[in-house]
Amino acid sequence: TQLENDHNLSVFSGHDALVDIKVKGQKTVISKYSADDITVRVDVSDIKESGMYTLDLFFELPSDISLIDSSVSEVNMFIDKRTSANIDVEVNLRSYKISSAEYALGDVVCDTDTIMVTGPASIIEDINHALVEIDLKDAHLTESLSTSGEILLKNQNGGNVESKFVK
Repeated sequence: TQLENDHNLSVFSGHDALVDIKVKGQKTVISKYSADDITVRVDVSDIKESGMYTLDLFFELPSDISLIDSSVSEVNMFIDKRTSANIDVEVNLRSYKISSAEYALGDVVCDTDTIMVTGPASIIEDINHALVEIDLKDAHLTESLSTSGEILLKNQNGGNVESKFVK
C-alpha cells in the first residue's frame, strides 16, 4: 500500500470496517450490480507518522447509480510501523509443595528462551519480557514434571501488555 511503500507504516485497525449504503438508479440497472462493483476508500496521502486517525470515506460507484445514504461517513484507523522483536521468556511456578526434605526444586527449563512477537512498534516497544505462569494447584512434587502454560507479555513494571494486534 501507499503507507507501507512511502512511510513504512501499516494499518492495524479500521481496514475491515463495514458500511451499509443506499443507492439510487433504475431497478434494472441496480439489479445488475453487487457489492463488488462499489469501492469505498480513504485518503491516506497526508499520513506520515503513527497514530489514531479519523478518515473520511470516499465512495466509488458505477456511473449509472448514485449514493443516497451511508451508515457511516468516516472510519477510525490505528496506523503504526510494523516491527518484530525477540522477547525473553521467564517461567514462574506457583502453588506447589516439596513433599519431603529428600527433594529439591531443580532448574525450571523452558522449551525456548525467546519468542518472536510482531505488531505495532508502539506496542512492541513496551514489551519487556514474556512470562509463563504455571499454577501447580498445590501439587506435591516428587518427580520431574512437564507442563505448559499461557504466555503473558509484560512491560517493565510487570503489567500485562495486551493487544489484539500483537502476534
